[in-house]
Amino acid sequence: MDITIVDDPELAQDLVKLLHDKLRQARLELQELREASYKETVLIDSTALRSENETLRDELRALQTRLSSAAQHVDGEDINPAPADVGDTTEGYEEGTETAAADQDRGIERLQTTQLQKYRMKYKDARAEIAELQETLRILQSDLEREKTGLSECMMHIEATQAGINDRNAVCATHEAEPFDPATFISTPRPSALDRPRASSLQSLLRSQPLSQLPPYVIEKFGPIDMLLLSSSEVTWSGDGIERVLWITHSHRYRPAEGAGKARWVSNEDAQRLQQDTNRTRELFFRRKEDWYYYGTYRYTGSISLSPAAAKTLDASRVQRAKNTTIAQKDCAVLAPGIAPFFATAYLGGPLSVQCLGLERVGFREELYTALLSSRRDVQTINSSQPRTKKQHERGVPGQEHPLASTSKRRGSEAGPTSKPGKKVKH
Repeated sequence: MDITIVDDPELAQDLVKLLHDKLRQARLELQELREASYKETVLIDSTALRSENETLRDELRALQTRLSSAAQHVDGEDINPAPADVGDTTEGYEEGTETAAADQDRGIERLQTTQLQKYRMKYKDARAEIAELQETLRILQSDLEREKTGLSECMMHIEATQAGINDRNAVCATHEAEPFDPATFISTPRPSALDRPRASSLQSLLRSQPLSQLPPYVIEKFGPIDMLLLSSSEVTWSGDGIERVLWITHSHRYRPAEGAGKARWVSNEDAQRLQQDTNRTRELFFRRKEDWYYYGTYRYTGSISLSPAAAKTLDASRVQRAKNTTIAQKDCAVLAPGIAPFFATAYLGGPLSVQCLGLERVGFREELYTALLSSRRDVQTINSSQPRTKKQHERGVPGQEHPLASTSKRRGSEAGPTSKPGKKVKH
């Protein structure tokens, strides 16, 4: 015969105790689970836990029902307290289960709040980073616009330079294809640029003195100035003003013996510099009557050695002056009667020739002109002082040296300290 819980009160009490131990163990497991969830910050699936709690509650209710039925059939006072203990145990289990569920809900809520705060902090940091990136992007875009502007200006400058090079190449090609024609060059009109003053508006820089140097502070301010000194007796201007000029000069010059030295022939270095360095510009200073003027920046365009027939097409007085200055002497107006036939023969079919060089105005340095006007007294003083040696002269006047400057400097040295102004060279 099978023995049931209804027939054995002691078995019922043992079962109640076993259930009580199981409940306490369940509480401990719940506590350990809650602590583990707090430590690991892992979101626990509350749905599964509640489902397990409901299952435990159902089992507990079933056991309570069976115990209640067993208690009704048990006689004796010792068994009566058992259902009350079971009831208390069941209520404690339910209360513990509800407390665990509430704690679990609070843990989940705290975890969600913590995660929400973290997300908000990350969002705030991301916003700040986005703002910083936007500012950086704005700066980069501004720099890019400036670089584009600079590049555009550089491209315009390159295009302008290339156009100038093409024009110069075209001019050079024309010069190479056709020989330099002084008559065509001087007669072809060339309009004056608006930023270049005419000769009539220019003021004199020096009066009644040969110009050979500029004040040192002008050289320091503007750098080396390649001076070209011309006078009215050796040039022919174009009909449209001072835009084009023909410089008529000799190809060689004869220097008589000085003391124990030997007489020698020297080439016209100024003309050679112009012909060799065609891309270099010169600052032209022009002597009109007794006054010196700054006319602007000029560039060499071509030259030709005049034949006797071609020389007749130019101004006869200027051609004759170029021949007369072939010999370095104080009086350059005429040649000595004894040597005039020799030079005439040398120019007709010999090694000497009259050089005709074309110059074209390409600019005007307004700042240099203004500085020279404000320094006219110093220009007058420095050019009226005692003549200096060639080395000192080269230090004070950077660039080439014109024959006019050399002539004015040599008037006291080459002719000798005892020579008189009107004395002619003996032959």
